[in-house]
Amino acid sequence: MDMPPSRPGLAGSLANALLAPREAFERLRDARGWGWAAFVLVVLMQTAALFAFFGPMSPDWIVEQQLLSAGELKPDEHAAASQQLAAVAPYSAVIGAIGGAVMLGLMVLLLGLVWFLAERTSRGPRHAYLAWIRFATWTQLPLVLASLGLILLSLLAADPDQPLSAANFASLNAWITRFPVGHTHYAWAEQLNLFVLWSAVLAMIGLRTWTGAGWARAALVGALPWLLVFGIWGLLA
Repeated sequence: MDMPPSRPGLAGSLANALLAPREAFERLRDARGWGWAAFVLVVLMQTAALFAFFGPMSPDWIVEQQLLSAGELKPDEHAAASQQLAAVAPYSAVIGAIGGAVMLGLMVLLLGLVWFLAERTSRGPRHAYLAWIRFATWTQLPLVLASLGLILLSLLAADPDQPLSAANFASLNAWITRFPVGHTHYAWAEQLNLFVLWSAVLAMIGLRTWTGAGWARAALVGALPWLLVFGIWGLLA
């Protein structure tokens, strides 16, 4: 008698989210505890990347880079900002790790809500809000590769005092637009990156897998949060 093929476990499904997403999202449908596993993995990798990036930097360099990104300041504003930034510069990695974890948590809650509500506007299977939070967390798994990339770049850097923009090595600005600091679309182009697009593609594939929607609807609903955020941001910048 032929044995049924074994279903991938957590580790295999985490890898499949990046390599074979349809299979991964199909497995995720019934795996209730796996949202936390993905969340912890992303947070740990982001934390490791931030310590690899900021850890070797001198506090004075961090302050200098942050002041450059602040634009033109009056002498008294410059002095006050320098003092404030110098006080927290040694803790940049810790602050970034905590802030990143909080932002990731808020993001998956909002993404889950968008897709939960979108599902209610169509026919087909219904999933609970917690299931969509789990789904949203797995769409953020490309951040693991982003963190690995930053760790590698930090370890290979000839000088530990790198520009802070190096953390956005896969951004639209790094590869195409090249907007200078102070440009109205600088922050927008720095945040729009390959891994954001990858997350949107995962959401499209996952939505089609979970809801049975056609590719047109899956693509629209999957990319909708990012289209709204970057579309409105780009228009208002």
